[in-house]
Amino acid sequence: MIKVIVGDVHGSWGDFIELLKLCGAVNENGEKNPGYHIIQLGDFPNLGYGQVEHAGHLEALSLVDEALLGNHDAAALGIVNFDGFEDRDLKCEYQVQCQHFQGRYKVATNIGDWLITHAGISPYLYYKLNYENVPAYVIANDLNGRFRQYMELGARSAVISGYDIFTHSNGILWLRYTELTKYPETTVKLKQIRGHCHFVGATLDETGSIWNLAGHHELAALVTEDEGKTFKLVTLPMLGHEHMVEHKEAIND
Repeated sequence: MIKVIVGDVHGSWGDFIELLKLCGAVNENGEKNPGYHIIQLGDFPNLGYGQVEHAGHLEALSLVDEALLGNHDAAALGIVNFDGFEDRDLKCEYQVQCQHFQGRYKVATNIGDWLITHAGISPYLYYKLNYENVPAYVIANDLNGRFRQYMELGARSAVISGYDIFTHSNGILWLRYTELTKYPETTVKLKQIRGHCHFVGATLDETGSIWNLAGHHELAALVTEDEGKTFKLVTLPMLGHEHMVEHKEAIND
């Protein structure tokens, strides 16, 4: 099975389809090719800033095997807010809500040793939640369980030492890239794939343990045929430039 991890899309459905074509995951008719498993790590719709995006949203989402929540998607569930959200596409918001109640979304998953979330888990939470030396799939299952409890019981169930592990500015839906890279000795212990921070660009950090898939004016995806031992980075600039395909080795030592 070939795994494709797609970063932030923000309602650019046509570009999303084109990116999947470059990855080999869909054919020229926009139909999914067999043998591919597609993960999208949140901020699929934009849900704000006056963008009309309900047309094509569900069709694009139907290509995704695992859909993670980002801060923009989560705003439709009433658990976060952001500047521009008041001018959202209400039809698209309703679509996200319906998909949530059908169990469509999660907040974490993994490929091999790599934990995949929207914004990443901070070094602080990594230790506070006793995740040291815990496999990525166990961490993902724990975070998803905590999120289900969060939605059923309310925010108090996710408060750790004074802040909400999901919606706080350093939670997994909002975490700044600088908070992930502040302590290199910690980040190396947990390999992460995340999006959210567009100013960073689509890149692998210098430790080889953090992929950022929120590019600046581009869509980005990782393709792996060996469960995360190696990745191919595929980017699609959104300003009319030709696409770029870059091969990078992931550090697994």
